[in-house]
Amino acid sequence: MALTDKGRFIINGTEYKAKSIKPSFDSLATEDSGRTDDGVMHIYWVKNRLRKWEIELPPCSSAEASSVLSKVQGNTYYITL
Repeated sequence: MALTDKGRFIINGTEYKAKSIKPSFDSLATEDSGRTDDGVMHIYWVKNRLRKWEIELPPCSSAEASSVLSKVQGNTYYITL
C-alpha cells in the first residue's frame, strides 16, 4: 500500500510524515496447537488475520517519535493514508 503523494499518514486525527508503510496480516495460535502423532495438524486460533503495519519514519526528534508511539499503544486506532 502506497503513501499519499505527500508521504504522510494520519493516526487518530494527527498527521505524520513517513518514509514507507507496509501492511501485513498474521494469525495467532495457542501454544498447544501442532501435529498429533498421526500427522494431523490441530490449530487453536486466538486471533485470525491480525493486521500489522510497519511504518518507517524519517529522522525525527524524540518528542515526535514519542507522539507516534503514544498514538498506537491502545487496542484500537485508526490510520489513514
